[in-house]
Amino acid sequence: MKRMHAWIICAAAVVVAVASHAFQPTELLAQRLGDVDLEAVVPDQFGVWRRDASNAAGVVDPQTKAFIDSIYTRTLARVYVADDGYRVMLSIAYSRDHSDNRDSFHRPEICYPASGFNILSQADAQVATTYGDVSARRLITRLGAARPEPVTYWVTIGEYAVVTGTDRKLASLRYTSRGLIPDGLLFRVSSIDPSTDHAFARQDQFIREFVAALAAQDRRRLAGLGSD
Repeated sequence: MKRMHAWIICAAAVVVAVASHAFQPTELLAQRLGDVDLEAVVPDQFGVWRRDASNAAGVVDPQTKAFIDSIYTRTLARVYVADDGYRVMLSIAYSRDHSDNRDSFHRPEICYPASGFNILSQADAQVATTYGDVSARRLITRLGAARPEPVTYWVTIGEYAVVTGTDRKLASLRYTSRGLIPDGLLFRVSSIDPSTDHAFARQDQFIREFVAALAAQDRRRLAGLGSD
């Protein structure tokens, strides 16, 4: 009887192992949809904004290039200036393999303190656009007394914008249940501005005009807008 019980347990373990292997995702979503070519997708000019190629050094990126290259497929850092002179810093990091064991996005909550900033507050938010709301997170950060830098960011898993860890897991499950390994992207904007309300209002303006300038597929990949 004991031997029979042991065989049953052994057989069940084999079934679970085989089933687990069978349901492991094997195809990259990026193979179906293509990698996100940030340089090609992100426009130099849109709405009231134009790229300021002379001022890209203003974008905070505390990791070394070697470290960034080890976890991301592509990155982009730009500064944009509006017609009235207001500046917004844009940073995007893309990974074509964002499986659960590569949940390696270094969110601003981690990056900014590592770069010497204090995070004064953080809250989830919805950024309204013509194509729907984007689930995002707002941070109020400060570097010493001279650099107040409010931040708005989100992560996309495949074609879904997410904020919380639970949302990221659910978005990943949408793909892994279909045998697909999703890609992922971190989209961040910030501005040096002592007025938090003004900074977030201008960042929202930037985001609205940015997503309006994208093609439909790029809008889904960069902001999760237009997905079911």
